[in-house]
Amino acid sequence: MNRKQKLINEIANLVVEQLEEGMFDKVKTFIKGKQDDVKSFIQAKKEDAQVRAFLADPEEFPKRQSSGKFPQGKIDILSMYAEGERDFSGMDLRNAQLQGANLEGANFSNTNLTGANLTDTNLLGAIFAFTTLNKANLQGASLYSAHLYKCQLNDTDLRGTYLGLGHLKITRSSMKGAKMSGMDLFRCKFVQVDLSGADLSGANIASGILEKVNLRGANLKGANLEGTDLKTVQNLKTCKGLNTVKWKPAGSWWSTEWPRGFNIEDYQ
Repeated sequence: MNRKQKLINEIANLVVEQLEEGMFDKVKTFIKGKQDDVKSFIQAKKEDAQVRAFLADPEEFPKRQSSGKFPQGKIDILSMYAEGERDFSGMDLRNAQLQGANLEGANFSNTNLTGANLTDTNLLGAIFAFTTLNKANLQGASLYSAHLYKCQLNDTDLRGTYLGLGHLKITRSSMKGAKMSGMDLFRCKFVQVDLSGADLSGANIASGILEKVNLRGANLKGANLEGTDLKTVQNLKTCKGLNTVKWKPAGSWWSTEWPRGFNIEDYQ
């Protein structure tokens, strides 16, 4: 994929859920005549059966997908993927060595990937629902357009993970002690996620949304919180490095939205 097409795909993912609001028109000039390509890309994503089924009912999706057809133990999913298999739900892949693999669009619902090595792995558009990724290594992996719902990512290493223009949403998941220092989380959305003890030092969380997120003891040293919605976060006062975060005052462009009663200046 050349650089221009990659950029088009990023823009398409960014606006896929906002076409009805006219956002597509706002980026037409930036795309420079490639509107048809973007429309085709968006339509293809909407017609993807697995993505559509997951978005329709994320609670039931993994139950329908996990058929138990894969036994526990050593499984060569790379060969299976090369042969066209994309459904790896319900599999036991603890400590699997999948570094640098292409697993684009794979379904890992109800899969146990504890301790797996996924460094530099292409997980573009992959589905993670009720997935266990505790202590897994995802450094440098691509989670662009991936879906994460009710996952376990405790002590998981996500440093250097590629997300692509903030197109990532993690919902109702546990990320205690996750290593996320220096990550670009621009415009990412976390909903009901436990980030207690997570290392977010130096992370770019600008314009992100942290909805009902537990930040107890998280490290925010040097984090960029400009334009970030923190109104409903929990235990913000217990975070480390609050005196070093980047933020914007109310009324300014990209102002940071703090929880009611919280005054960041008390920590500066």
